[in-house]
Amino acid sequence: MNPNVYISFHDENQRQCQTIAAFLTENNYAVRYVPTDHVIADRQPAHILQDLVKMFYEPSDVVVCILGSQSANLTHVDVELHHALSGKPGVRKGIVALLMERPDISLDKIRAGNQRALSAIPPRLQKNLGYVELATFSRYRDLPQILAAAWKKAKDASVKVELGGTPGAIKKGRYHDQ
Repeated sequence: MNPNVYISFHDENQRQCQTIAAFLTENNYAVRYVPTDHVIADRQPAHILQDLVKMFYEPSDVVVCILGSQSANLTHVDVELHHALSGKPGVRKGIVALLMERPDISLDKIRAGNQRALSAIPPRLQKNLGYVELATFSRYRDLPQILAAAWKKAKDASVKVELGGTPGAIKKGRYHDQ
């Protein structure tokens, strides 16, 4: 049985999200993401984002987070990752981080601890790299194997791995935890 997939992305990566969603749907995955017509400005109340995340996100087993140039500090991405990492041991969601590579930012540089490269990924992922399956967007056609690995890694790690903290979401705008 294929895991249910939730895609976390910034609207700058809408095309990549649609590409991944179409590919996974063709391969018999149940795919969910908050459509761009539901993207909310920071001035909206926190409960609106939390309700949307709950509606689209909760049925998922694995979160695919598309890491573009804006992802590191986005509140809704942080909230989604917070929820993925917050589950009880054995229940946490798998996380696949798909990096939109640039010349100065690559998986090798992230794995090597390069500060510039690490600054391109959300702090919540930086603290939990042992739990996250990393890949590049260019490998999206390998997603069935990557998702299976992430789901297995999450199931195994969620009972063993000490996570790097999952305090409330970033306190920016009005999306922070109430």
